[in-house]
Amino acid sequence: LGFFSAIAVQAPDVEIRLNSHSIEQSKGHALFQRYFAVFELASSPFIKGAGPAQFIGEEEVCICASNLKILGPGVIGLSSHHGIHGNDNKNVEIRNVTFVDFEVAAVSLNNIDGLVIQDCEILHNRHDVPINGMFSAARFIRPYAKELKERGYKMNLRGEEVTAAKAYDDLIEAINNVYFDVVAHPDMNNGMMNP
Repeated sequence: LGFFSAIAVQAPDVEIRLNSHSIEQSKGHALFQRYFAVFELASSPFIKGAGPAQFIGEEEVCICASNLKILGPGVIGLSSHHGIHGNDNKNVEIRNVTFVDFEVAAVSLNNIDGLVIQDCEILHNRHDVPINGMFSAARFIRPYAKELKERGYKMNLRGEEVTAAKAYDDLIEAINNVYFDVVAHPDMNNGMMNP
């Protein structure tokens, strides 16, 4: 999954003061890292045995934040998933924070024991998401396509025989084109891709 948060809180008794600053994911990182929380309140974004990847070993325990305060004024901005995410946390306070440009939720805290959210604003979620799920699928399939390319594999696509080398090269070119269109030169097409 890549790097899943800007800040992962893995300790008790932490206080984060935004001090009138903003923290957010860059547009380029948001394009390529589709599962991300600005603040993750644990050592793993998933509970043990859940999620597409295991961040916790068989003998390890997820370290979940407790007695945590996130205090504004300040802004938690662009995120391809959550502003704040956590599981199994205890005694969390979020005060005077403004949330903008998240794609899934401003705050998502599962199985929490003791939560205060006060004087916070959720102005808007992200409306200019430039890609759909096929982009993530294209990125995930790259290692497998590369392996087929290296083996000289041929396949039938849409009724035509195509080499894995051609399919892989086309895939990489398409991914690079998305980056070019969305991040490097968004002014050329208003930063939006056709679905």
